[in-house]
Amino acid sequence: QMSYVGPGGEYTQETNYKYVGAGRGEFEVVQKTKDFTCYFVGGGVALAVIILVIVLILIIPGPVVSTTTTYYTHPPSQPYDCNAG
Repeated sequence: QMSYVGPGGEYTQETNYKYVGAGRGEFEVVQKTKDFTCYFVGGGVALAVIILVIVLILIIPGPVVSTTTTYYTHPPSQPYDCNAG
């Protein structure tokens, strides 16, 4: 891929590119750089979702469980006897 690099390149622009010698042209063949932006954005979004899920799990309360203990100040009464006269 040809790219404009300014004075000092190895090619000059014509109908076609013509090699004019090292440092005498304005264009040069350059390697395309890899762009990792989508990986960083995707990783950031995934990390944010994971953190959000963990926070929601910790914030939302579970079922409320309570125990009750009854203390008698006098003994409980006997159950009603239907057969007693």
